[in-house]
Amino acid sequence: MPVQDNEQPKKTDNFFENNDEQRKTSVNQQENSITKSQKLLPFLNTKSEIHQNQMQSLDMKIARREDKISRNEARIERLTAKADRLEDRNTMLKNMLGSVPLVRRLIEKNEQKITNIRENKIPKRQDKIITHKQKLAVLAEKRIATEHKLNRVIALNDTIKSFSIGLNKERREIFSDAMNRLNTANADCLTDKITALQAKKQQIIEEYNRPETSVVDKVNLSQKLKNIDQKIHDTNEKMQKYIRSEKSFSEKSYNVVDATMKMTSDRIANISESATYTIPQITENIFDVADRVRVMDKNKINEAAVEFNAMKNVEMAVEDDLNMIDGIINNGSKSELEAVQKELSETLVAMKEISGNKYMMHSVRESTAKEIPQIEAQLYEVNKALEKFAPAVENKAKINPDYYKSLPQNERHIESMSQRQADKVMAGLTAVGIAFSAVNRANEKTAITVAESDVPVLKAVMLNAQKAMEEESKQAWHSLGDAFVEAYEETHIPENFEVKKPEFKTINPDFYKSLTKDNRSISVETKTNADKIMKQLSTKNIEFSAVERKNDTVAITVEKADENAYKSISDSIKNERAKQFINPEFFKALPEEERATQRMPQAQAEQKISELSAKNIPHSAVLNGDKSAVTVEKKNVGAAFVSRDKLKRSAQRISSKSRQQDRPKTPNKNQGLE
Repeated sequence: MPVQDNEQPKKTDNFFENNDEQRKTSVNQQENSITKSQKLLPFLNTKSEIHQNQMQSLDMKIARREDKISRNEARIERLTAKADRLEDRNTMLKNMLGSVPLVRRLIEKNEQKITNIRENKIPKRQDKIITHKQKLAVLAEKRIATEHKLNRVIALNDTIKSFSIGLNKERREIFSDAMNRLNTANADCLTDKITALQAKKQQIIEEYNRPETSVVDKVNLSQKLKNIDQKIHDTNEKMQKYIRSEKSFSEKSYNVVDATMKMTSDRIANISESATYTIPQITENIFDVADRVRVMDKNKINEAAVEFNAMKNVEMAVEDDLNMIDGIINNGSKSELEAVQKELSETLVAMKEISGNKYMMHSVRESTAKEIPQIEAQLYEVNKALEKFAPAVENKAKINPDYYKSLPQNERHIESMSQRQADKVMAGLTAVGIAFSAVNRANEKTAITVAESDVPVLKAVMLNAQKAMEEESKQAWHSLGDAFVEAYEETHIPENFEVKKPEFKTINPDFYKSLTKDNRSISVETKTNADKIMKQLSTKNIEFSAVERKNDTVAITVEKADENAYKSISDSIKNERAKQFINPEFFKALPEEERATQRMPQAQAEQKISELSAKNIPHSAVLNGDKSAVTVEKKNVGAAFVSRDKLKRSAQRISSKSRQQDRPKTPNKNQGLE
């Protein structure tokens, strides 16, 4: 029978009943597998950033090509208009003064210009447009292929993160959804690869069939064709082997999903230990595991599912263990207390590592952090109970015990820490002249006591000691090599990481919950495109839900019925031109020799447009960042581009110069009259 959501499975005789060593071994193996698999997350985050940068670069190139097409189309319109004007002028001249030799020569000259425009200049512009459109199609294909790769990386990232989720139902849903998206993205990537190989094959065939191709070259080309055919065949086989129907993982039973997660985490952990790995290799390994689970014996599937859930089952049994600890504290022997002390200490260390690991799921870290105070309280009680079994002088090294006794009980402040940190803290307190008392406890911890008035100083000294220890630890890890540096960076994060980490932003989450899984259409967009898409969805009254992800992407969900409408909006957003034209008709109608254009940043251009509109000065503009430009008639240049203050200063300067010229000159005293 499948395990019910968020319920503890029955404890089997061979797994949980009176078999702590086997339970701990299973849990440790699974925790190690999940931790190792999460080593791939930095690699996937880097890949995601690379793909996003590539998409942004392609978007810029696409925008530039579209601008060039627009400029050439505008130039063709102007040339056509010019040719039409010349034809009209010739018609008028022929009707009025066609017999005059001078006029006939002018008509012939105009006809030569018309011929040059229609047979030379316009065709050249049209050829340029065709070339730009061909390159634009290539860029669009590259962008689509890059987006497919980005979707695959995001799905892989979500698959690995799902392993550490505590709740069974949530873990299975997220894993199944990530695997379905990985399935779709992988199919898209393989299709892109086949398309690229077929295009390359066509190029080789064309080169092979050229008359000038030599026999030797044809032999080499034949070998290349054979290799490409083999690659196409291998890729098609992968398509048949790994690609499944949509939502196939969501239809699996609980045990099959858990077994798949267990074996997938183990496989990814093995991959992370290898020297080199690629995204396609990781993806193929994941689907290979899913194939193995599909043909596994039912009993084997159940065993793998139970093993994967061992860590979760142990977590759910913590309450029972804690209840037993109370009895041991009150009535247990020294050996029992020491065993409990060791187990609680190890548990506390593991929980702190989980809560401080930035690559763990946020919900897992949050739930683990909530349980830490309870474990610390139990450990404190166990340590206190152990004190009665050891003489104070023999088992406790005390420092300044008289100072401890001199402080009233309500004025004592006690901090417990490791011996290493305590040595640094006591040295710091001594350096600043703060009195303290200290005692080494049985759990290898040191308790330092200060007066309540000295607590701020103690906290500052403890923080400095902690920073010094972290720096020493960092230097030690970095001295061991690059592999240890990476491990250190993954497991050590600042104490205030949670404060700095941005929260996920969700939009209309209730709509997402109201849709069934089969009725959801989810697309991942860049932040810039997502904002535009959501604005148009709202305009067209299409309901949607959205969530911002860690890598600056946004997942947008619409109903299946609105999928085509969403795709239409998305395509139009991704293909829209980067430039914004203001009054282009005025620019086209204005003869080239009468235009006055000034380039400026976009913010300045927008301000200038407002000023021209207020002055009722006809104008045209192109808003394109730092390359923005404003155009007016030449007769309006002064009013358009010269400020009133500048005009006033110029007028004053000219007036002053004129007065100086009109003023009679005073003769030099040493100069005689002529």
